[in-house]
Amino acid sequence: MRGRTALCGAMIVAAAFITLEGCAFPGQNQYDANDVGRPISVQFGTVVSSRSINIKGQQTGAGALIGGAAGGLGGSQIGAGVGSGAAAFGLALVGLAAGAIAEQTLIDRPGVEYTVVLQSGQTYIFAQNLNKGDTVIEPGHRVMVQYGYGYMRVLPADTIPTELERPKGVTVY
Repeated sequence: MRGRTALCGAMIVAAAFITLEGCAFPGQNQYDANDVGRPISVQFGTVVSSRSINIKGQQTGAGALIGGAAGGLGGSQIGAGVGSGAAAFGLALVGLAAGAIAEQTLIDRPGVEYTVVLQSGQTYIFAQNLNKGDTVIEPGHRVMVQYGYGYMRVLPADTIPTELERPKGVTVY
């Protein structure tokens, strides 16, 4: 029975960390569900510089909690009486630390820092998540900066025309 309990604990820990690892963060191609169907304002500008950065994720405490629980559960299977309690306590502490380290490793992520001069002349620096499939925009390229709803992102705009003709039959008020 003890081996089965330890195996269940290990499976719970593995499932929790796999779930954490699957989290995606807003980037060029990743939107939050709340952004779908909402208009997002843009301003156009030019990238002056771009560089790779590391983004340190915000811990939730889930890794330490899961690690501590798994360590305590595993330690309780060792020995009997006071020895079992001591082993559970000791391994719970080790699990806390290991879980916190594992969670931090999973939530830290790559990013890119852009310096952008907008058409208005204002200069901004943006730190942006860099997800799989996103491309780093090089200096000199035209961009649009989306803003609103708590997240700003820099997107390529080289393929967007700078002038548009009004479609026939459309009246502008």
